[in-house]
Amino acid sequence: MSVIINATWSNGDNATWSNGDNVAWVIYTSNKTISIYDINDTRSNKTVETHNVFVSDGWMIYARDVATGTITELGFIESGETTLSASLADGTYDIEARPNGNYWDDCRVAKVMRVTVSGGAVSAEAPVPVSNLAAKDLKKYGRDITWTWFSTFGASDPHDFAIWISDTSPVVTSGDPDYTMIAGVAGRVHLFRYAQVAAKYVAVCARDSSGNKGAVSELTLDYPSGSISGPDVQWGVPSE
Repeated sequence: MSVIINATWSNGDNATWSNGDNVAWVIYTSNKTISIYDINDTRSNKTVETHNVFVSDGWMIYARDVATGTITELGFIESGETTLSASLADGTYDIEARPNGNYWDDCRVAKVMRVTVSGGAVSAEAPVPVSNLAAKDLKKYGRDITWTWFSTFGASDPHDFAIWISDTSPVVTSGDPDYTMIAGVAGRVHLFRYAQVAAKYVAVCARDSSGNKGAVSELTLDYPSGSISGPDVQWGVPSE
C-alpha cells in the first residue's frame, strides 16, 4: 500500500522516509508541501502530481544574439506576470520564453520575438510582409484587390494595411497612404474594392500600431484603352 505523508519542508532540503524496509522519495510541490510515496507501489495506486509541482510556475527568458549566436539568460518571470527588467548591448536579438523546467531540457516554444537594440533603446521589429497580392477581373464597379498575411519568424503581426494608388511605378510610399484597412486574422483574405477608371499601380504593406511599415508589395492594374461600351440595342424585325 502506498504511504502518503504531507509535511511542510524548506525548499532547499533533501529528505527520505523509511517505511519498514521500503525507502520512499521526496517530491517538492509549488506550495512547499512534500508528498512522500512508497517507491515499491504501482503508479495506478499513487496520487499523481502534475509536472508543474516540481518547478516554479513560470518562464525563463533568453536572448540569442543573431550575429554571434550567443545565448544570454535574462531571468525568470512568474506565470501571469508580463514584465521583466534586463540589460542588453546594442544588437539584434531573438527573445525566447521557455517553460521553466517543464517537459524536457530542450523544450522550446514556437513563437520567438526579434528585437533590435540601438542606443540603449529597443527598435520595433518590422511587421509581416503581404502575401498573395492579386487583382480580380475589372467589373463595372471597378476592381477587387486581395491579399493575406501569415505569422512570420522575426516579424510582428500587423495592426492595419496601408494602400497607395499611383500612375507610375515604383509607387512612392513615403507619405500617408491613400487608403487603410484594419488587419484581420492571419490567413484571412483581405479585400479592397477600388473604383478603377484608368491604368494604375497599387502598393500594399502591413503596419504596426505605431505606424512602422513592413515590406511593400506592388501590383499593376491594367485598364483597356478607349471607351467601354456595349452594342446599340437592336430589335428583331420579322422578314417579309
